[in-house]
Amino acid sequence: MIYIIGAGCGSDELITCEAEKAIESCKNIIGSSRLTDKYKNNKNTFTSYKPDEIKRIIDGLDGDTAVLMSGDTGFYSGTKKLIEVLEGYETAALPGISSAVYFASVLKMPWQDWKLLSLHGQKVNIIGHIRENRYVFALLGGAEDIKILCEKLILYSMDDVILYVGENLSYENERITVGRPYELIDRRFDDMAVLLAVNNKAEKAPAEIDDSEFIRGKVPMTKSEVRTLSVAKLRLKKDSVVYDIGAGTGSVSIAAALTDPDITVYAVEKNEQAAELIEVNKLKFKADNVKIIMGEASEVISELERPTHAFIGGSSGYMEKIIGLLLEKNSDIRIVVNTVTLESLAEINRITKKLGVDAETVMLSVSKGAQAGDYTIMKAMNPVYIISFGGR
Repeated sequence: MIYIIGAGCGSDELITCEAEKAIESCKNIIGSSRLTDKYKNNKNTFTSYKPDEIKRIIDGLDGDTAVLMSGDTGFYSGTKKLIEVLEGYETAALPGISSAVYFASVLKMPWQDWKLLSLHGQKVNIIGHIRENRYVFALLGGAEDIKILCEKLILYSMDDVILYVGENLSYENERITVGRPYELIDRRFDDMAVLLAVNNKAEKAPAEIDDSEFIRGKVPMTKSEVRTLSVAKLRLKKDSVVYDIGAGTGSVSIAAALTDPDITVYAVEKNEQAAELIEVNKLKFKADNVKIIMGEASEVISELERPTHAFIGGSSGYMEKIIGLLLEKNSDIRIVVNTVTLESLAEINRITKKLGVDAETVMLSVSKGAQAGDYTIMKAMNPVYIISFGGR
């Protein structure tokens, strides 16, 4: 039998009675030295935390074996991968006390409303999660994570967020520090740390953002109704990677990025003034998952990560080349194009037919009420063609 055991935060006292019984029955113990050292005198101990390496060790052993995992087996643990690797072996997973549960008890807070994250070796838009969740708990990848987070919170005018930092939880040198970003930015913290961010102003972004919310300058902008429908036509999912080509003021980039914090948006724009406006709007909307790429789309997108979705608001005459490049990077990409001219519509129809792509075209005509003395008249905006194809 292979027991995969959550050993808690580190203190011996946090290992459950069930886990202790399982360990006692085992001939072999595998895990980090921090967890296995105390068993050296009466067990065969092996130091490893990589699933494939653990399997190789187990393949050469006889008798029951306990694999010790820090925290809980179901909370950012290697347990899932290890069970897959140990296919054919009889396994049992025994839960432990996670750092989130332990930290909540130390802070005397309920944790059922916490957004739980790990920054350890992962790309996470923690600003986005703090923006829309009152409580965000994170396992840290190192002490520098706190400094970086403080810098970003200040940059995005979120310096009233309260940070709770827990170091060496459950050990004798456990320390809890509370403060705002400007108070903690220069503090030194241990690598074994966790964080709880409390944002009392947290709120989810609305599905539609009023045009007046964006800082525009003299750069063209996709209007609210067109933007909202275009983003809906993209059919974005969690973890989508979006290119906004010809991003302008960044209104589509921002709207797409605010759909979910785990979406990544590349705002591709060749105009320097427009790129500066995107940066201003990015800061205003706290959209840290928007990456601004300066340059001609047909020249720069080949260097970006593989997209799942693309919005084309402007192509500078390179529509066919851009669509071809997008399909080369991902043949199953979902693409939405906006155009206001019949000539551009005809070109897109020609391109999609040439590619054998089934495209949907919607003409959106919007009129908005305007006051004329005591009366309201409807003023029409230019019709916009929204073409969408690909993906699922």
